[in-house]
Amino acid sequence: MKNFVVINDKKKMKEPGKFLLKNKYYKSYTLFLANEKKINILDTLVLTSENSIDVLENYIADDFDIPIMLRMDYDNLSNAKYIGGIPLFTLEALKESCFFLFKNGYIPVLQPYVERFENTCNLNCSISNNTNDLFIELTGKGFDAGDLRLGLVEPHEKIMYDYLNWEILSRDIISHDNYLITKKYREMYITKLESYIKYVNNKFRLLENISDLKENYNIILNEKYVPISKETIEETAFLAYQIKNSIIPLLPYSHDYILSFSILKEQYVLWDIYGKWYYR
Repeated sequence: MKNFVVINDKKKMKEPGKFLLKNKYYKSYTLFLANEKKINILDTLVLTSENSIDVLENYIADDFDIPIMLRMDYDNLSNAKYIGGIPLFTLEALKESCFFLFKNGYIPVLQPYVERFENTCNLNCSISNNTNDLFIELTGKGFDAGDLRLGLVEPHEKIMYDYLNWEILSRDIISHDNYLITKKYREMYITKLESYIKYVNNKFRLLENISDLKENYNIILNEKYVPISKETIEETAFLAYQIKNSIIPLLPYSHDYILSFSILKEQYVLWDIYGKWYYR
């Protein structure tokens, strides 16, 4: 199992699952359940109070290495939705950015930083309680799983899979011309994201929108999209099936769920499980 630690008032929580569910921190709760069911996640450190920030130095020294990826969780989305998932390179930047989140109604969810733009592929899997179908949307290397669910990028593949017969029902692959369009916009966004990373590490505050930041980098993604193998589709379907049976029954009810994955160095990593209760 990975390190999954929840700190409340400077103490490690012994039963974090109950606390996270009760307080509607669903992102953290789904990661907790995944870890319990041996679904691969990144090491995770959740802070639930400003007092907990004081223990960061000990945990960074012993269990979590710099840079740290700053994510966030919340019980409702009454405030601004900041752009997270970025690396922090110093303990000062980490502490001050955590204070910023607490002041704005969020709790920090900290994980080791992985270069998302080097992911082999990113997948969103939509499953339902009432059907045997699995709908998979995915993008290739250099893109982001979160952008799929938010509709910020055209999927590079759409796959309908049937659990009842364990077979692919349909598969739609993006045209080369449309891929080049998504590639161009993605390269522009990554350059802004690089500027945003510098901004947060210097200013210790997050932003809702980074469209006004300067583009100072030259990022080149793959010139063509390479479809995933049938074996990868089967592996994805089986993993989603495991989650449907082992984790979904433990979550608040939703007619549909979205599982967000990336494949990092040939290994699946779960980012989130979304239901109707997850406002964003």
